[in-house]
Amino acid sequence: MNKIISLFGAIGYDDIGDDAIFLCNVESFIKLGYRIIIFTNNIAKTTNLLKVNDLLPPNGVSDNIKIVESLGYYIDRPRNPFKYIDRVIDIFLYKLFKKRLNFFKTIYCVFLCYKLLLHIKAHVPINQFLCSYLRNIKECSLLLFIGGGYINKYWGAGIYQFIISLIIAKKLNLVTVASGQTFGPLDTIQKCLIKKHTNKLDYVSVRDVTRSKQRLIQLGCDENKIVEGPDDAIFLTADKTDAFAQYTNNFIVVANFGLFLKYSKKPLGYIYSVLSQFFDDIIENKKGIILYVSMGVSGSDYSRGLIIQNNMKFKDKFYFIPLYTEAKKIKSIIGSSDLVLSSRLHPIVFAISEKKAFIGIASGGEYYNSKLKGISEIYNYDPKNHIINADNLTVDILQKYCTRALNEKYDNDSIYKNNEIKRENFLKNIQKMIEEVR
Repeated sequence: MNKIISLFGAIGYDDIGDDAIFLCNVESFIKLGYRIIIFTNNIAKTTNLLKVNDLLPPNGVSDNIKIVESLGYYIDRPRNPFKYIDRVIDIFLYKLFKKRLNFFKTIYCVFLCYKLLLHIKAHVPINQFLCSYLRNIKECSLLLFIGGGYINKYWGAGIYQFIISLIIAKKLNLVTVASGQTFGPLDTIQKCLIKKHTNKLDYVSVRDVTRSKQRLIQLGCDENKIVEGPDDAIFLTADKTDAFAQYTNNFIVVANFGLFLKYSKKPLGYIYSVLSQFFDDIIENKKGIILYVSMGVSGSDYSRGLIIQNNMKFKDKFYFIPLYTEAKKIKSIIGSSDLVLSSRLHPIVFAISEKKAFIGIASGGEYYNSKLKGISEIYNYDPKNHIINADNLTVDILQKYCTRALNEKYDNDSIYKNNEIKRENFLKNIQKMIEEVR
């Protein structure tokens, strides 16, 4: 099979959940016999990730996988002065508007898109990087925007790298597909700039069909193109480990807290205090221990864990999993736990996959409500029993949700099987579209 699929998404960033989605997609398409071009924000990180997971040989050379820099890498390169101008503007105006404006970066992205389109139409000169970017896209039969939640207002002007690639692909008459997405919410400027382009997607799978589908329809996407699909990370194989066998006699809580807690109406100090008290209660009344995992390697998740630990009475029962623990091992650790408590999505996805009790703390308003409630609904769990709005967080509420989560049964094999069928159907449709190309 000679067809080539290009992968776009949150690839090469500091996020283990996005890495899990990426790995599952690479494994799927390699098994199906396709060649892949991967557009990444960081070639070195992505190459290493594939080598560690045995998807590339030790020398990194493969006839089936090509790793190239994404348009986002080019837009954010150090030489671009607008980055620093925007940063200065945001410092002075953030308090007034309560959001980052990315004004000059947005203008630059619009200019860049028109420049690329003019080059395709009339061979207007462009630099070597952009020539290479277009050449890589032209090699492909299908562009796939793999899952994650990156088409939203929190990515600011960062979303335009994907919209530009979508526009270019359709100009070249290529098939364009999005898989396992959470779309939106978008701010007013984003809606205006991308509204006429979302219908360029030939096929869309969303992981929170109630919310993302409605946003896409409002943006002009044909309802018939949109299907419900899983978060691909559910299919990640756990890398079994016995490193935590010493804790098997304890009630094990795996915890992780991401940056979106800061968007809650409650002060962060209050949220950390509530979590500390809840963990102390688990330790005292359930002979519990807390295993804290980081879903990124920047250390920011780790820092949040340290604050919580410092507020606790039983600090010695709060353990940190090493910062560079990768996705498959984290999934294995979750598989050995009794309860998962997280404000991030993918520890929850791993818990559902491993049939473990889970509680999600949703913050960031509409966006994280979409992710955590949506993923619970897709896997047939009632969000009212599992997802807490951070604005309502108290020790009492956490204890009530803990009781509900622990009393629920997690032995429904059909949940995984049904989503596997959705994934298989999605891949079959992609294969069909590729075969019809040219």
